[in-house]
Amino acid sequence: MSEKIKALVVTQDGGKVEQLRASFEALPGFEVREDVAPFSDCLSRASQFNPDVAVVFLDEQPGSAGCLILEQLKKTRDNLFVFAVSSERSAELIVKAIRAGADELISTMPSSEELLKAFVRI
Repeated sequence: MSEKIKALVVTQDGGKVEQLRASFEALPGFEVREDVAPFSDCLSRASQFNPDVAVVFLDEQPGSAGCLILEQLKKTRDNLFVFAVSSERSAELIVKAIRAGADELISTMPSSEELLKAFVRI
């Protein structure tokens, strides 16, 4: 792949970015540039950075705030793929995340294999 895939990581924890970078870059043909954004400014960062993929860590936000961010991120770009990451696997959360625009709901820290499977599904 000649063009880099840009990923916006929406988290309060910068350590998660390095883990995700390693997972993305382990995929054949993927080169990733990423930007970290806390929840408070992720929408403005998405507009400036113009990512291809957004990874939103839902467990870091109370209540439905993470799903609201998912919904708003999807409006920033028509073909933005949004991955919701959560350790919770309740039917209620899955429905909320999908309705908010998540293309995929994956486990807390996705491995390269999980990311590849998610990309194939979408």
